[in-house]
Amino acid sequence: MVDRISLKQLQLMSFFMTAFFFVLLAILQPYLIQVPVLYVMVYGCTFFFQNFGANPTTYIIPSVVYSTAHRATCHGVSAAAGKLGVCIMDQ
Repeated sequence: MVDRISLKQLQLMSFFMTAFFFVLLAILQPYLIQVPVLYVMVYGCTFFFQNFGANPTTYIIPSVVYSTAHRATCHGVSAAAGKLGVCIMDQ
């Protein structure tokens, strides 16, 4: 799918669809609890869109952005910067 859809579009679609299904779960929760199979199906859609778009593009984008000689180092620095940002924002 990456060849057909750009990485940015794939990631945006994934974020929006995941958000849509979480909002749907929040709004329809009293009704969905009465039908557990439907609840699990809607909740499963959130996992599908996370694993279809946002999850793989997180690992594909550094391989496209960085040159082969620096890919591992730059990907590691990017990951460390993200973790550091979470630690700073958590306090």
